[in-house]
Amino acid sequence: MTPRRILWVLLALAVGVGVVLLWPEEPLSAEEQVRRRIVRMSGAARERDVGGVMEGISESFRSDTGGWDQRSLRAMVAGHLLRGQYLRIFTDVRDLDAVDPSRVEAEVNLYFARSDAEALEQLAAQSVVSAWKIRATFEQEDGDWRVIRASHQRLESLELF
Repeated sequence: MTPRRILWVLLALAVGVGVVLLWPEEPLSAEEQVRRRIVRMSGAARERDVGGVMEGISESFRSDTGGWDQRSLRAMVAGHLLRGQYLRIFTDVRDLDAVDPSRVEAEVNLYFARSDAEALEQLAAQSVVSAWKIRATFEQEDGDWRVIRASHQRLESLELF
């Protein structure tokens, strides 16, 4: 193969890679964007990062159960995450429903456990578990998804898995 032909092949490959990398991606659905927000919030909770969790909570947040606003929710989250009572936090997104382009209803089960489990499936074996069903409404604020309203319900042992 001549040097000129090698140059053309490399140029064609570079153009092909450039087209693939620069081709616009399909925009994520509202549900997928909310799912990713929930994953980020869960990761922050596992890292005991109260600020990271609260990034997903609107300043106008209101709880239907507990009567919390954003400030009281922050205090509750900090109390649970920073006292060290639970070592593991697992999230199970049960349902996401975009009721309109800027509002998504979510149902999420949160599992808090004193355990060495690395996956939700291992959790029941040797753990002390507390679990909650959260129903939350996410809305877009400043281009990001945040919880504006939520309710919670403790899951009984038969409902855990």
